[in-house]
Amino acid sequence: MEPPELRARRPRSFYDADGSTGYAHDIVPNIIHIVRYNQTELSMMDVVFLRSMFLNHRPDTIMVHCSPCGFTGPFVNWTEGINFTFVPYHFPREVFGRKIEVIHHSADVARIRILMQYGGIYLDRDVFVVKSLRRFLRYEATIAVPPKAYLGNNLMIFHKDSRFLKLYLETYREFNDSRWYYNAGELPTVQLFHKHPHLANRVYYGLEINLDMLHMMYEPHSYPDWRDAYAMHTFIFHRGESPYDPLHNGDFNQTNIRDLDNAIGQMTRSVLFGTSDFVGPDVPVLSVTELASRKNNGEDLTRMTPGNAKPFYGK
Repeated sequence: MEPPELRARRPRSFYDADGSTGYAHDIVPNIIHIVRYNQTELSMMDVVFLRSMFLNHRPDTIMVHCSPCGFTGPFVNWTEGINFTFVPYHFPREVFGRKIEVIHHSADVARIRILMQYGGIYLDRDVFVVKSLRRFLRYEATIAVPPKAYLGNNLMIFHKDSRFLKLYLETYREFNDSRWYYNAGELPTVQLFHKHPHLANRVYYGLEINLDMLHMMYEPHSYPDWRDAYAMHTFIFHRGESPYDPLHNGDFNQTNIRDLDNAIGQMTRSVLFGTSDFVGPDVPVLSVTELASRKNNGEDLTRMTPGNAKPFYGK
């Protein structure tokens, strides 16, 4: 999957290189990777996130590593125009001889191995891409590590020969299936980032993966600055932990998303209707092709008409 032009420019070795400096050209393939295990049916929000990945970044392909593969459900037609590559994948049941019981830990190992095979951009299925991630493709390794927090394995950009990536997998020799984020985030942050910061381009802000997003995304009239980020983990599967969610962890649907007055509502409307404004019940969901064309012509799909929404810090 590596384009010939990248292969020709690929560094022979990253030995003695500074991971935070980067190169003058792209060295990471423009591929987005997602993993799906026993998840063929697309929810409406699955489609929203996939649309954001395609419309706002423009990858060469979105590679879906899946078991089983394919998409089903009433929202599949909303993905027409997106270039998917489905790759059947056997999710690991052990790592370095240690048995994996928790499927989420299997997916953690899978994403590392996938990036070691292909290189590219790994995104969790509930990551919303706001702006192009192209600027990060010239680094050997890019990971979001907010201040006083662990690295986010839900949004990672790697060259397949990255030194950090190889060491990341090696930390799984100390795999602990009983601790939720120990191997995925805690251990590599302490053993790798703290001791070898030169191995990666550390992003403090802009790739928003910190837990404070859980409240900021869903609180009404809050967080207009989402437009300044490159991408953000929406924590959509943890909404029940936020006291601010006006839907009280209820399902998003084609009706309530039209006037949902928070950041996730604005983001969703931008990739379904081409505006962050509230929209009426008769406004149709636009095709990916039409929205892509409008972006190509310089239109800002995240715009808001003055007076359309409630003031962010008003009553």
